[in-house]
Amino acid sequence: MKAKSLTQCMITISDGIHDIVDGLAIGTTFSLSWRSALATPLAVLCHELPHKLESIQSDLTLLSSF
Repeated sequence: MKAKSLTQCMITISDGIHDIVDGLAIGTTFSLSWRSALATPLAVLCHELPHKLESIQSDLTLLSSF
């Protein structure tokens, strides 16, 4: 049980760090140019969308098992 809790904590922390880095990348590109400022959020969206969809799918699978 303790290993599962540690794993959940590590995933939460790493996901938070990942989101902070995404935010820093978007903020940095806004200071460079407006074209970069438009392209970077689109790239982040394309990168994050499969992860979020997979997470939603696994949550729905877990809910349907009850």
